[in-house]
Amino acid sequence: MLQRLKQATQADHAALEAASPLLDPQLNRATYRWVLERFYGMYAPLEQELLPVLIQTCPGINWSQRRKTPLLIRDLAALGVAAEACAALPRCSAVPTINTLPQALGCAYVLEGATLGGQVIVRQVGPRLGLTPSAGCAFFASYGPDVGHMWRSFQAAIRTNVTSADAEAALIASAQTTFKLFEQWLGARHAAVSA
Repeated sequence: MLQRLKQATQADHAALEAASPLLDPQLNRATYRWVLERFYGMYAPLEQELLPVLIQTCPGINWSQRRKTPLLIRDLAALGVAAEACAALPRCSAVPTINTLPQALGCAYVLEGATLGGQVIVRQVGPRLGLTPSAGCAFFASYGPDVGHMWRSFQAAIRTNVTSADAEAALIASAQTTFKLFEQWLGARHAAVSA
């Protein structure tokens, strides 16, 4: 099932990566900050929608520990964005309603999968821009050396809780929707900034 999920979202994942300037050799601190501001605008409402379902229906994974919004706030502060300015950043209003555990896990699949890619950003972008996990790169460092364990425990939660064809279909649809939402949010905002 996890392989089917990965295959079903492969094109959406690639489109999101193409919309993000993070691996652009010309990336500078201003654009990096812009990306974090956009991520905040997506993660804050998504986590608000997502976490109540996950905490109530799948408590063994410690979903509160997996929240990324506090890390984004910390990174933005390190990049000069005051708390008041951070709170006033635009937020995505098109966040889907999450009603079921398979929907929640599909959305969380995108967020948790980003922790794996974050390791690349820490290694490649961090040193180039003078960022560290404690100063501007906490979001991408997220779980630090525990990233592999956290990913495997999340995969185990999917295997345990998604056990029917209908649940799998809801899981996949939610992951696809979340990838597309991120791509549109980053792509539209990036186009506006570039214009």
